[in-house]
Amino acid sequence: MSGYVLAVDLGSTGVKVAVVDEHGTVLGAAGQVLTTIFTADGGVEQDPNEWWAAIGQCARRVVGSTGVAAADVTLVAVTSQYSSTVAVDVRGLPLTNAVMWMDGRGRRVHPTLADPTSLPTWLDIHGMAPSGNDHIGHIALIRATQPETYLAAHAFVEPMDAVAARMTGTVTATQSTMFAMLSVDNRTWGLTSYSEELLALSMLDPAKLPALVPLGEPRGPITSEAAEHLGVSPAAVVAGATIDSVTSSLGTGAIDATRCGLIIGTTSVMATHVPTKRLDHGHGLTTAPSPVRDSYFLVAENGIGGKALEVFVEQMVYPDDGLGAARPADAFERVLAAAATAPPGSNGVLFLPWLVGSLAPAYQRRTGAGSSTSDCPAVAPTWHALYWRGSPSTRPGCCPTSRHWLITPTTR
Repeated sequence: MSGYVLAVDLGSTGVKVAVVDEHGTVLGAAGQVLTTIFTADGGVEQDPNEWWAAIGQCARRVVGSTGVAAADVTLVAVTSQYSSTVAVDVRGLPLTNAVMWMDGRGRRVHPTLADPTSLPTWLDIHGMAPSGNDHIGHIALIRATQPETYLAAHAFVEPMDAVAARMTGTVTATQSTMFAMLSVDNRTWGLTSYSEELLALSMLDPAKLPALVPLGEPRGPITSEAAEHLGVSPAAVVAGATIDSVTSSLGTGAIDATRCGLIIGTTSVMATHVPTKRLDHGHGLTTAPSPVRDSYFLVAENGIGGKALEVFVEQMVYPDDGLGAARPADAFERVLAAAATAPPGSNGVLFLPWLVGSLAPAYQRRTGAGSSTSDCPAVAPTWHALYWRGSPSTRPGCCPTSRHWLITPTTR
């Protein structure tokens, strides 16, 4: 490889962009926080135009700061969070806000949840079944609440495919990036066609899905408009876009079953690679086709990870409630310093960061997290008490003086 790579990572809460040389050395990076819209009816959305603006700002800033000439940035690689739905036109331009993976409104109009007998078929062909909070529900939501957007949509795609489409002017996806769309037969690695049986079950219109391209192949040359927006060579090529967990797994070296990677971002994921499609539905383990030839990405999605620390700092250590001190600029540095004073093991206090339920090793959306004790700095374990939102006797009460949640024990 000659030249430099512009690496784009579109996360759930922010975007990061880096310039990398041919030896894999990161020469510089820039990031920006994204706006998340929470609606009163349980919706969670982001504006893909804000994604694009932030990616461009960060790209131009980091390319300029490294001293690398724009003409020498000849490859652009895109990775992103997944299970979020973007409606795009034929050029890859967004038609409305993205429905994020946290959005639960689709359950109300989901077309497949009423048929539990189809579960074995989903698991056999694909490896995952509809949950209600998925692309099938997201698309049904858009069709029900924004019919004009649904009709105008050329395709419904994942964030990484939306960004790649905006860079190339061509809307495409892969068997890997479409994994959460529940639309491809994953028993065979490398397919470039959709499963008619799964489409019939999901009631997805294949005319509203992107064309599938081979795994591992570039998405195509960048457009002149996108090259100018990013500050890269107009001759640059956009590499195959990927799911962020897959990308991180490769970065940790977890490329076969002898290695396992731990990825902590907004969420926490444990991952490795195996040679065939596998499934442990009872423990939330499944595999997705990987860009690595003839390999499957085995993922254990654990739910909220690094985001838990941010929530702890903003809502418990420095809450904007008029009772405590305002959050200082070095809030996280102070928190880390406090955590460093705790003994190994934090006096037995456990860290259970299930802010929006647990996934692997057990799927339970009602699982939540409590606070710490005063035996050691609260930040060390962050939270330790587990409660069930469905039981009034275990819901936490707030103690305003200590800002600790109080958990009432119960038997279940």
